Amino acid sequence: LPDGTLDDIVLAIEAAAGRLRAGEESIPFDALSLEARYDAERDQVALERLYIDSAKAEATLRTIGMAPLRVRAEIDAHIADRFLEAVWREALWLVKDGIATTEEIDDAIRYGFGLRWAQMGLFETYRIAGGEDGMTHFLQQFGPCLKWPWTKLMDVPDLDAALVDKIARQSEAQSGHHGIRDLERIRDDNLVAILRAL
Repeated sequence: LPDGTLDDIVLAIEAAAGRLRAGEESIPFDALSLEARYDAERDQVALERLYIDSAKAEATLRTIGMAPLRVRAEIDAHIADRFLEAVWREALWLVKDGIATTEEIDDAIRYGFGLRWAQMGLFETYRIAGGEDGMTHFLQQFGPCLKWPWTKLMDVPDLDAALVDKIARQSEAQSGHHGIRDLERIRDDNLVAILRAL
């Protein structure tokens, strides 16, 4: 990515593309996706202009090494944030219920589905899991499992002092020997290595 803050990049995109509102991930530059939502009047002239502006904006994002995601409807948060929240809720329950530590959860992601998701995402991973019959077979075979009561995704544990302390202690034991800047460097080096491998 070029030098400069995320605000500098967003301003450059806005200058190139007109009415663009862009939202970054929670931590700038830890991911190369950027979601763009477009505002326009509903008349035909505005919609034609919107198409040109959005194409310009997406082209500009690609030139700086990002992967624009076109959001087709206004939603709360961002697409990626909604996935992260679902995983986060489940992880909180696993820690609260004493099923896994923060380190074990991170390892389950890091050495499990995170490897596949980093290169293919969710749907391509599951398409492969469906074998030669692809996604149709996967959904027919595993779709009914979604009704099983093994997840707590819809409930949020009470983040009382005991749970906050439990998570903080486990997190400190897991990676407290690194400073935050060291962890950021490790994260960034790993992300660059993964991107280069793709």
